[in-house]
Order: sequence, then C-alpha cells, then structure tokens
Amino acid sequence: MVTRLDKVDAATSKVAHWKTPSQHLHEFFTLERLGKTWKQVRRESRAGTIRDCIDFRDWTQDIGNALKQLRSDIVSGDYQPESPDRFEMPKSKGAFRLITVLGIRDAIVFRAIADAALEAAVEKHRNVQGAYFSRRHAANPVGDAFSLSAGDSFRFFDIWLRYNEYRTRTMLSRPYNYLVVSDISNYFDSIHHELLMEHLAPLGIARPVIATLGRLLESLKPPAGFSPNPRVGIPVDEYDCSRQLAHLFLFEFDYAVCTEVGEDNYVRWMDDHNFGVSTLAEAHAAVNMAGRALAKQRLTVNSGKTIILRPSEVVRHFALDINQEISRFEEKWGGLFVDWKEQARADFEIHAVRWRQRASETGVQDKIFKRMYGIAGKVGSQCLDRFAYIDLLRTPSLAGRVFSSLASRNQHALLLKVFQRYVRDGHSLYDSIEATFFDSLLRLDVDGTDRESLKEFCVQFSMGSVEGQSGGSFGIASSLLAAYWFGADSQNILELYTDEELSSLPAPAIRSWFTILRAASLVEYDFAVQKSAPVQSADVARLMRYFQGLQNRSVKNTYLDVSPTSAWPSRGKYVDPRKWLLMEVFANSRPRYIKRKAKVCLGKASYYARTVQEKAIAARIASKVSSLDL
Repeated sequence: MVTRLDKVDAATSKVAHWKTPSQHLHEFFTLERLGKTWKQVRRESRAGTIRDCIDFRDWTQDIGNALKQLRSDIVSGDYQPESPDRFEMPKSKGAFRLITVLGIRDAIVFRAIADAALEAAVEKHRNVQGAYFSRRHAANPVGDAFSLSAGDSFRFFDIWLRYNEYRTRTMLSRPYNYLVVSDISNYFDSIHHELLMEHLAPLGIARPVIATLGRLLESLKPPAGFSPNPRVGIPVDEYDCSRQLAHLFLFEFDYAVCTEVGEDNYVRWMDDHNFGVSTLAEAHAAVNMAGRALAKQRLTVNSGKTIILRPSEVVRHFALDINQEISRFEEKWGGLFVDWKEQARADFEIHAVRWRQRASETGVQDKIFKRMYGIAGKVGSQCLDRFAYIDLLRTPSLAGRVFSSLASRNQHALLLKVFQRYVRDGHSLYDSIEATFFDSLLRLDVDGTDRESLKEFCVQFSMGSVEGQSGGSFGIASSLLAAYWFGADSQNILELYTDEELSSLPAPAIRSWFTILRAASLVEYDFAVQKSAPVQSADVARLMRYFQGLQNRSVKNTYLDVSPTSAWPSRGKYVDPRKWLLMEVFANSRPRYIKRKAKVCLGKASYYARTVQEKAIAARIASKVSSLDL
C-alpha cells in the first residue's frame, strides 16, 4: 500500500532532479567546451573572406578570463548578442549573398550550440552518406564503383571516358539515364525559427540552451529595413554555425528523397542536390516529391535551376572534358613546377585560350576559370591577364583568384589598373572585393615610384576619396593596412580623419587606424586616443585596453605567432603581414619583456622576408629593439 509519506518522498525525489535554467546553462557552457570552440573559431577566422587587422589578438590575450566572463554572463542571463557587421559576397549580374560577421563572443556561443546540435542530430538520426555541408569534411562519391558492361556501352560510354571527373563533379559513382540537378530557393533566408526549434527540441539539448540560440538568431537574422523583422531566416556566417543548423534542418528532406531514389543515388552539398533515376517519369516524380517534402518545412524547390540531364548533357553541363584536361595538366606538372616551369607555362598557354572558349558554353564557367587563374599564378603565365577586367566584371566571385594570380607574379601595375578601372566604371558595389584587392597588394614586391603610387592610392581610398568606391567598412580597413604596408607616414595616418569623420567611421576601420598608429609611434597613438574620445564601440574599447595593458605591464600573455604560411599560388612560404604589424606593436612598447619577445620573433620572421616591404618593416622593428640583449 502506498502511503502519503511515500508520495511525498517521490515528489521530493522529482524536485531534486529538476534543474533551473541557470543549472542547464552552467552544465552546457563548460569552460572546456568554450575553450575547444574558441580554438575552432580562431582558426577559421584567419581563413575567412574578411579578417581583422591583428586577427583579434586583443580579445585573445587573456582568453581564460574572457571565457570565464562569457560563461558567467550566459549563466546569469546577462549575455546579450552584439549587433553584427555584414558584407555582400558577390554573385553574377549584381546579385549577392549577405554574409554576417559575428562578434567573437557571439561566434563562440553560436558555434558551441551548433556543434552540439549537429552531433546530437547525427547520433539520433544518422546523417545520409551523401549529404555534406562544409569543405572541412572529406566528401567521397556515394555508391559502388561503376564497371562498364556491354549493355551500358551505348548509354554511358561518354561518361565512362570521363569517369573520374564525373565522380569528382557530381559526387555520384554511377551514371544514370537521367540526372536531376536542383537546389532550394533562398534557403538560409527561408528557414523559420519555430520550425528549426522543433527540429532541435527532440535532440536532448536543454531548453535554456535552445532559448539562447533563439535570442542569437533573433539578433543576427537578415534585416528587413524599417519593417517588423519576422522570425524567418538565419545568418550566413563564415564559422559554419548556420551551415550546421541548416544542414540538420534538411535531414527529413534527405530521408524523403532517399526513400524515393535510394541513398546510393543521392548527394547533397548544403542546399544543392543531385540524384539519379532510370526514367523521365521517375525524374518528374522525384522532383515533385522533393517539392512536397520541402513545402512541409516552408521551403521551395528552385525551379529555375532544376534541370534533368541525359548522359551526354551531363558531360556538357559539368564541363567534364575541360575539367579532365585541366586535371591531367595538374597531374602532369603538379610536382614539377619548380624545375620545369617554362615548359609548364608554355603548355598551359597552348591550352588556356581553347579552355576559355569552351568553358563559356557551360554552366560552370566560373569554376573552370577559377582553376585556370590558379594555374596561371602557379606557372607564371600572363596569357589570362588580358581577360582580367572582363572576368572580374562578369564574374566578381573570381576576384580573389584574379587578384592573387596577378599579385603572385608581381604584376602590380596591371593589378592596380584593373581595380582602378573597375571602381571608376561604377562596378565596385562590394567592399568584400575591395578588401580582397587590398589584401592581394600585401603580396607585392615594389619600390620607388611604384610603391609611392600604390601607397597614395591606398591612402586616398582609406579617406573615401576615390570616386566610385563602395564606402564599405571592410574595404577601408584593408586599405589602411595596405597603406601601412607600403610605408605611409604615421603623421599622415593620424590626420586622415577629422573628429566628426572618426565618430562615424565603422569599427573595423577604426581598429586598423588605431593599430597602425600604435605600431608606428606612441606619440601619434596618444593623440589618436584623445581624438577618438567620442568613438563608442566595444571592439575598439577592447583594443585600447589591450594596448594600455602592453604599456602598464598588465598583459602577461606575450605569445606571438610568426609561423609562416603557404604563399600559394607562388611557391614557398611567407609571414602574414598582420603578424608583422603585431610584431611592430610589440617592438613599440615600453616594457622590456614585450620588446624582447618582438626581438626573438624578428629573428625567426626575418628568414622569410623577401619583399622590399617585409625588409623595410623588419628594419624598423630591428631599430626599435636593437638596444636589447636576448
């Protein structure tokens, strides 16, 4: 018989296992989890399209306490997402994808939740073998390897001749009578927050953690002007936070398609998906089914990009012939660029014009051009230089490859000419392209009047005085770094902006301005601090506290990474210019232990100093630390 006392004990036991929201947050956001996530965020921030002038070293110099404070804010309920910066990633014909630049705190919180959600979703539901979302994961073609038989020779002989390239481009191992290629219309902008939370609820993630994610999404979602902002759309970021959530959101869609066509016949790369079928009727039925499956999640098949291809059409659509020829070229010369560069260059120039002409007839022209510009930079060929402007104009997503190809061969005059024309003609709509251009200048080796011309252009651009520039914050921030790299005078840098202009300058540009002055002259930096009194920005305030800590000896973490990175598409390695800048900041500090760190790092970095600019900065740093004994 159950007594009243037994019931009280049972109720007490249940209450004892019940946890408050703070306890749930305390258990989820452990320092171990936050530390692991921070390492991922830091690594990926250096590989992003837009980079900070010193890769947020000011945020990381006391990372232990910073993570403790972040955890405390989350658990206590004081955590509030920051207002993010955004930039436009160009597509063709003036279209773009809006990229959200997360603050470091928000990136850590967002990525920690996204990692846990995806891990739980995969454990609970199993990820379909052909579904991928990021290049950090190896993608292997699905299905069993195909062997051509007598019955298949008539249908699939064209693909069989290009089989390796077919597998690489489609991620499918088998050829099909009909291959469906499709994607989802405005995928990230169409995800409803409530539906996303429904997908996360069964994964065992505590409700307060999901609520924290909801608050983040509410703050970071794409803006809607002056209208009320509906709870629809998740930001596109460069830390794979949203990509992981968007990936698991499509698990139900994956299962629906695989039920229809089979898992070995289906592959998805984020929202782009391919699947193979035997008949045209099956293709239509599969597309219809995919549309109904997506409709359940308030998503829509992109009918304009949905195509059904026969084997011969697959060859043309994916440009298998051209890609195969390029792959053979890379295989032939890939390991011999140093010894046989002249022969490789001549071989490339024979094929390049023909490849270009044939690529213009395909639907993957931009991907082929991207490969071609990479090879041109590696073998030192100038045969694509005459197309640089028109390619930048028609396919702005090629900007990084076009600029790096010219910069790797030190074609500074043509590089500047192409970009100036691009801006002057009114096509500079994206500050991400502007930032990419100024980053490419950091790879040049110029002196004399050429250096002065580049320096003057960088200074004018940072002032917003170049007619046609977009005025975006990241282009201005990158132009300031380039001006420093080419030796702009600290007094001129100080006087670039009036007090009024400085108060309206975006945070990324102010951070570059402060850092350059701090590296060049403590006197000018002190003037800048007084001048910037009205500037209100958490990122700028944190940077100033870091510099103050370098002066008053409160900074204990003096680790300075000067390890070299690959100089692709050039051969060899180089020390990133942002590391040189931070090294000069250290050298221009009063505490001897910080200056000594700069002197030690200078000895390591000088080995890789090849350009005039690197040697000039190395000489400046050496003069500031010459009185120290190691």
